[in-house]
Amino acid sequence: MKHIFISCLVYCFAIIASGQTGSITVFSADKDPFFLYLNGEQRNMRPDTEVKVSGLNQSFYQVKLVFANQSFPAISKSNLAVSDGEDNLMDAMYKVTRSGNTHRIKFYSINPPKGTAVDKDDKAIVATDVKVTEDQATGSIQVFSEAGDNFFLYLNGVQMNTVAQSSVRVEGLTELYYQVRVVYADRKFSAISKNTVSVSDGDDVLMDATYKITRSDQSSKLRFYAMNPTGRRRLSIPGTVVYRWQEPGKAIADAKPQLEKPVVKSETAAKPVVEASSKPAVKEELPAKPLAKEPAKDKPALAKNDNKQKAEPAKQPVKPQVKDQPKAGAPAAKVNPVISEPEDWACANEWPVWKTEFSDAKKNMEQAKTDKDKLAIAQKLVSNNCVNTDQVIELASLIGKEELRLELVRKAFSRTIDYRNYHRALNLFQKDASKQAFRAMIKW
Repeated sequence: MKHIFISCLVYCFAIIASGQTGSITVFSADKDPFFLYLNGEQRNMRPDTEVKVSGLNQSFYQVKLVFANQSFPAISKSNLAVSDGEDNLMDAMYKVTRSGNTHRIKFYSINPPKGTAVDKDDKAIVATDVKVTEDQATGSIQVFSEAGDNFFLYLNGVQMNTVAQSSVRVEGLTELYYQVRVVYADRKFSAISKNTVSVSDGDDVLMDATYKITRSDQSSKLRFYAMNPTGRRRLSIPGTVVYRWQEPGKAIADAKPQLEKPVVKSETAAKPVVEASSKPAVKEELPAKPLAKEPAKDKPALAKNDNKQKAEPAKQPVKPQVKDQPKAGAPAAKVNPVISEPEDWACANEWPVWKTEFSDAKKNMEQAKTDKDKLAIAQKLVSNNCVNTDQVIELASLIGKEELRLELVRKAFSRTIDYRNYHRALNLFQKDASKQAFRAMIKW
């Protein structure tokens, strides 16, 4: 216990010494003045509709709002995040909404503190003002490599960039979640795949989302970095290549090596664009249609995509691959079931359980002696929070008995934010009876 206490002190002093602090901004969407309390301490002496507290050195805070209008009950929320899930302190914003006399605190945006470096070369993040246009109803995803590694980005199986880049942004997105796959130009690094990468704030409002690729030795991860409302301020990293999402024909089901090889050869031709990005006037807007899996008629889709960047190098290596494309893509016409909204859906506009709370529950389940104890821990977490499909699968996989797994999956269905992906939980079951019961529950 003594060692843990000393370690915590050292960690706190390290944060203070490094000057790494975060902030919380809470504002009322309905202009209801309030007093803000963090960990029981009152932060504003007069009621206000927006309160910002800077210089915070903890990853999570207990928040309480007491409204000037005493007809509104006070609201509290524990473990409100000021970090990105990796203990990196951030500038977090939360929105207070009112329905009748009931208020709720909801996530709004989270960004690195001003002056944060993007990578080892200290390339500054450029926050650019964006004019509000008719495309404001769409969102965007920006993915960048912290180590500066070049990669190919796939959204829902569609290849975005035909020349490997270290930072790619895709605008004009209309869905709340996307399946993201990152394939490195350097084949010694394994590809990264992640389902249900969010482009919304939890209220079904599309946002400008930024994700960071981190790499340790041979292992890579795609991590949340920042999220902001569209049409206001956008985080832009120098050297970012921008693509415009256009509804494709049939998407590439997977990143097959033969589709990547010809693109890798032309990657060196595009490197100077990235390296020249330290200048403020970066050539960022390079509109290009995403590469579709639909068999090209005669002209290769890859060459067409790459034409605006450097047409000549891309044409020769791509042509032989187009003929093989129908063979690779033909069996991949897998259609996911259409799952109806749960009748008692409780998580329509919610954010999934925080990473630390989820990790604690998993640890407690792993230490539990019986499957019934594990089920009780998981059910308590699900009852008090919203979850996503991947989290449900993780929790259920820790339970050995299949009938208890099914009980948890039933319980969690109405607490899952991305219920349309719930069919993936079918892989938890081996018995036909369990599979039939699961299919009946989601009406599949």
